[in-house]
Amino acid sequence: PEEGAYVLERLRLADGTPMAIERVVMPADLAATLEDGFEEGSLHDAFRRAGRQPAEAHADVSARRASKRERELLHLPPGAIIITERRTIYDTGGAPLERTQTHYAASRYSFRAILRHDGANR
Repeated sequence: PEEGAYVLERLRLADGTPMAIERVVMPADLAATLEDGFEEGSLHDAFRRAGRQPAEAHADVSARRASKRERELLHLPPGAIIITERRTIYDTGGAPLERTQTHYAASRYSFRAILRHDGANR
């Protein structure tokens, strides 16, 4: 990570089942706003408490076979597929708040999208 950055890696659970491995890189000054016991908290709530409102996100999503480490952490069988999301979130002033890479156990997720066209010619 760049100078002055803080890296947070978490294993995200749902009812004790490993769902995703999340790696977040954020400015060090924002990391100082994280409270003890943050493991189960919301980064975005911490950002808001620091006066930085998440406003826009850019993400890329892809699928691939899980590495050995990812399989072990997510309790997946050999050959399992993960979905990887790489995302940057910006605040209302356009400054980056976080860069996140999340590896999801594909067999435990479904994806639903609602797409609308606003009529603008772009």
